[in-house]
Amino acid sequence: MDSNLTFHQIGLQLYSVAEELAKDFPGTLARLAAIGFQKAEVAGFIAGGRSASEIRAALERCSLACPSVHFAMPELLQDLDGKIAFAHELGAGSIVCAAPWIRDMSKLNIDPEGGMFAAFFAAIAAMDLDDWRWNADHLSRMGARLRSEGLELAYHGHNFEFRDWNGVVAYDELLRLTDPDLVKLELDCGWVCVAGRDPLYYLTNHPERCTMLHARDFEPGFTPTTEMAMTSPELLGPATPAVVGTGIVDYPAVLAAARRAGTKHCFIERDPFWKGLPILDALERDFTNLRERMQQP
Repeated sequence: MDSNLTFHQIGLQLYSVAEELAKDFPGTLARLAAIGFQKAEVAGFIAGGRSASEIRAALERCSLACPSVHFAMPELLQDLDGKIAFAHELGAGSIVCAAPWIRDMSKLNIDPEGGMFAAFFAAIAAMDLDDWRWNADHLSRMGARLRSEGLELAYHGHNFEFRDWNGVVAYDELLRLTDPDLVKLELDCGWVCVAGRDPLYYLTNHPERCTMLHARDFEPGFTPTTEMAMTSPELLGPATPAVVGTGIVDYPAVLAAARRAGTKHCFIERDPFWKGLPILDALERDFTNLRERMQQP
């Protein structure tokens, strides 16, 4: 199918509605379909004990396609065979590494009451450049394996990948050390801008790699940073979430560049623990704004 056609079918990363799915899985999917979403990107941990075939059936009842699935690096390292089988059973064509990991966990001081987010924030705070090179090695190996299984591997970035070690930027080092045919990018436009970078740079300089986008936005007025921490239910690190198209990201320019690059999929994403506008109402506004910008020439 033509990439420009599939790109205009707006999707949602289901992590955004993790709490709602836990309460009412089929009802939440039906609400997303009613908003107009045509695709759903599944995060592994939202399955809630459901098998991939059960999730696929629930998505198909709502006419939601599933092009890709998200797993963090530790999940992929622990059971890559299982994750490949999960993707195939869902009918997904891509597995996305949603977060990196650290090669030496003895460096971490994790709050035992903090759950997976505490571990995640502790790991990214402790990472050094050698950790990023370690992640690149694993991504290269996994990318080759997934290709042999008929799947694509992509990496989903945030703001902390743009940390600089004496002129070496972690994100750019990942790109340098991995084969563009084996490791693609799911470019999160909002996080790139939080880091003080421009998503247009990567869409124009690495078009063959930017196969997927995440559309999120943040209110202006913060100082760009590569640090990330959840400072309150309303804030994720330095910035406050905004309705897509009303914040710091130039979405008309980004979408035009993505079309030129042949980007295949665009998913809206919000962090579910934000306590502003009810999440489904916020997503409806995101969808409406993004659809309007998608329709611009």
